[in-house]
Amino acid sequence: MQGSLSDMPLSAVLELIHLSRRSGGLLLRTELPHVLGFRGGELVAVQLLDWEGFGALQTLDPHPKQGSFRFEARHPVVEQFRIPFEQLLADWARAYDEWGLAGRWLASPSQVTEVLPGAPAEYARFSPSRSVRGVSRETGSDALTLFRLAAQGVQGGWLRPLSRFTWFGLKVRHPLARGENRQEIPHFLDGRKNLYTLLAQGFSASQLREYLIQAILGDELRFEGAGWVLRDLLWERAWFAKEAD
Repeated sequence: MQGSLSDMPLSAVLELIHLSRRSGGLLLRTELPHVLGFRGGELVAVQLLDWEGFGALQTLDPHPKQGSFRFEARHPVVEQFRIPFEQLLADWARAYDEWGLAGRWLASPSQVTEVLPGAPAEYARFSPSRSVRGVSRETGSDALTLFRLAAQGVQGGWLRPLSRFTWFGLKVRHPLARGENRQEIPHFLDGRKNLYTLLAQGFSASQLREYLIQAILGDELRFEGAGWVLRDLLWERAWFAKEAD
């Protein structure tokens, strides 16, 4: 089973798999490359590159207007969660909406915020300047809960968004690192220095963002954390495009 999401909505595809009690992997190509794993018609696993679990599903648009799908019955599925189908759909839709509402105040969970004087105690976890993604990864706290809190902090004047992002600290190695072309980003990706180094070399944050998006989507780059990084980069691209209008 395969087709275009503009011809057959994702909701209809999911319902068909559920009612026919099929097992396998649903490969989605929307803005993001998700794989949804089914067992007996129940959605039990989600993968966005190396990002797995229900958190990876929360940030997928439940009603994408464009994209394609392909169901592979032989795709291996390892169960990650077990939530009744209708409840899962409702929880997914609610979480996606909450990400969008909080995203009105921050470009992405990777955006670093500064805690301002007099901020309530609950914002101490972002002190002195940290991102939602950084706090979540270090403490295991739910990223959506933290993102809502951070958005409330920005809205209330307790947090100030900075022009820094968690992914600046990544150390990424490219197969063409230290190649002859010293004008291109891959030359500097030797896996030893983080992406702040490229900013010092004169590349802008937007240049790095666009390169990483294209390199990850094109399978040119793979590194630990590529799934959540791609999700955040695409949010940031949309945010700054809207700000420029």
